[in-house]
Amino acid sequence: MMQFFFSPPRVGHLAPIALLCAMLGSSAPAADAAADRAKELEKRVEQETQRSKELEKLVEDTGIYTETAKTGVKLGGWVNASYSYNLNGGATDSGLNGTPITTPVDIEDSNDFSVNSVRIILEKALPEENTWAAGFRVDMVFGEDQKWGFDNDPGIGDGSGPMSLEFAYVTFRAPVGNGLDFQVGKWMALLGYEYTDRALNDNFSSGLLAWFLEPATHTGILMTYPVNDRLTVNFGIANGWNNSDSDFLDNNENGDDAPSDWAKLVTGSVNLTNPGENASLTLGAAYSFEGEGYFGNVSNGTIDGSDTASENAGILALNVNGTWQPVFAKGKLQLAFNADLVKATDNLHRTAGDPAFDQDENAATAWGIGLYAKYQLTDVLYLASRGEYMHADDGTLGFADGLVFDGPSASIDRNEVYVSNTDLWSYTLTAGLDLCDSMRLRLEYRLDAVSSDGGHDGEANLFDNNQSTQHSFSIDASYMFW
Repeated sequence: MMQFFFSPPRVGHLAPIALLCAMLGSSAPAADAAADRAKELEKRVEQETQRSKELEKLVEDTGIYTETAKTGVKLGGWVNASYSYNLNGGATDSGLNGTPITTPVDIEDSNDFSVNSVRIILEKALPEENTWAAGFRVDMVFGEDQKWGFDNDPGIGDGSGPMSLEFAYVTFRAPVGNGLDFQVGKWMALLGYEYTDRALNDNFSSGLLAWFLEPATHTGILMTYPVNDRLTVNFGIANGWNNSDSDFLDNNENGDDAPSDWAKLVTGSVNLTNPGENASLTLGAAYSFEGEGYFGNVSNGTIDGSDTASENAGILALNVNGTWQPVFAKGKLQLAFNADLVKATDNLHRTAGDPAFDQDENAATAWGIGLYAKYQLTDVLYLASRGEYMHADDGTLGFADGLVFDGPSASIDRNEVYVSNTDLWSYTLTAGLDLCDSMRLRLEYRLDAVSSDGGHDGEANLFDNNQSTQHSFSIDASYMFW
């Protein structure tokens, strides 16, 4: 079948055509019809011009589209810089109580300007349609925050330098049911309320639960399936807790029950949204069989009274968090909660103490809860508040307080078993100012308090200055082009 295609004349060419028709004696109705068609085309041109301007504005607001071999690739990110001051001092700054080292409770250097993070994101997102599709995401992060990276991340930023590859994954969708999505590579962990980058959170500093009890990333495969508009389930298998490589540390000849088993982590979550879409609830879990080096070795003592042995921890972590925007506040108020339970165990058979006694399992448990509130006072000003409590019942998790440094038996009892308990409290108040498009300025005050069963004059607490409280102040600025 032969087809003919008609290309309409440009708007600027219509006036001469109408004039020619009139000169040749065309009837008035024909001339009027030509004029009407010209006006209609002019209107369409104006509409398309307006749509083009709106699209350009959308691109400016949401990111930059790059010239690549594949269309739809988006380039974006943000920059965050700050000044922090701690009344107790910190890092290289001497405060009222000496010069403590920078600690995870307050990782910002005191009396110091810092470039916290420069994040560059390259992404091709999956479309909304339920069809075969593929994409990717890469997050490269530079800055002082990266010095708190994770040791078992070789080749992807191991905490020894100012750069890390925080996320890097291939994503694809299989049109199964409502659409089954996969992320293969290094992706964000499922547990927790706060984001890994401070620029995305309401508060400037990271919370206790986010730092101590929740993973940041996993390297493996993550599957996501939307059951319906209100329910989404996630399931993943990964190398470990913040590990880009599996971390094996087992010694079968030294009394271990078995080799390092599978040495992988399994994780999953269920995300629920209410019909009004003003409340959400997330239930998450992660379990690592063995080979989990992030929390260190939870075993101590000797095997058969002679050889010292150690084994990486098996980890079970449970998390529940939720958000609520009360209808009466008309979107200005958001309330949230976050709760964690973490247990680390080993199966190392050993003897300990003098006289020696058998001890099959060494375990460490920690839990915590956080409450969050944000109120949008004006279009440019909000207040955010965060209160947290955390308890750890065994110093082997690596964040115990009250450890007595009086020799080689530091932090263990007369039977050479870790016994130190820790209680941590934290309160944060942040004022956020969205002064202009894409820029945010935050002023923050934070109080941290610590209590333990150490009770010894020589103890060195989490602040590393023998003080039970510390007050921190900060101001930071972020510019986001994502």
